[in-house]
Amino acid sequence: MRCQDLSSVVHSWAQTRAALLRVLQEDEGQWAAIQEQPGTLAQDVCELLEEHTDRAPGISQEFGERMAYCCLGGLAEFLQSFQQRVERFHENPVVQELTAASYISRTISLVNYGPPLRTLAERLARVGPPESEPAREAAASALDRVTGLCHRVLADLLFQELQESQATWLDAVVPHLAEVLQLEDTPSIQVEVGVLVRDYPDIRQKHVAALLDIRGLRNAAARHEILAVARDLELSEGGALATPRDRAFFSDIPVSRPPFCLGLQLLLD
Repeated sequence: MRCQDLSSVVHSWAQTRAALLRVLQEDEGQWAAIQEQPGTLAQDVCELLEEHTDRAPGISQEFGERMAYCCLGGLAEFLQSFQQRVERFHENPVVQELTAASYISRTISLVNYGPPLRTLAERLARVGPPESEPAREAAASALDRVTGLCHRVLADLLFQELQESQATWLDAVVPHLAEVLQLEDTPSIQVEVGVLVRDYPDIRQKHVAALLDIRGLRNAAARHEILAVARDLELSEGGALATPRDRAFFSDIPVSRPPFCLGLQLLLD
């Protein structure tokens, strides 16, 4: 690579790094705000980095690879800082001033930043040189930690709601809901949804979809496979036994939602 090209990479990245820091600071400033505003962190980060990586191959293949490598390293650094700030957010006493709905919505938004940023890291690793793998792993690790933390927070909030109920038979549903929120692989989630379908025939696709929204699962193929379990029940419910009224659970949860909605209200008597 020519010295002029290398200098261009360094200069471009210095500007981009400063822009990424501004994006993170601006978005973080809204996390604990009483007045909720939609976050655009993932979109902004992707646009900033893709602006460089899309143009660089036009100069030369080598320049494109080095730019991708540089951007991936910067993205990994950015995501590690993002992870630390998410951890601070959940430890911040200020979040106690938020309503439960707002806290849940902010946490879901943080989870939903993950998929596009993970996709970007994987694409940069493919375009970059072989030594890109450690940076890709660092980026993935930071996102995994954010996702795991937010899932635990959401599960805890859900279980607190299940407790504001006097029906002791609800204790049986809690472990299965926890698994749906925390498991990572699709087959295992399907198993837990299958248990819910078996034990609570009043469950519907919209309830399962809302649980997937809470955990931030937006992959269309994975959602389709998991929702198919509940869909099969709905198609065959003519022959299904009715759930005793004193054991109905999901039918008491109104879920009116567009696809990939970011909320689930639990209304328990």
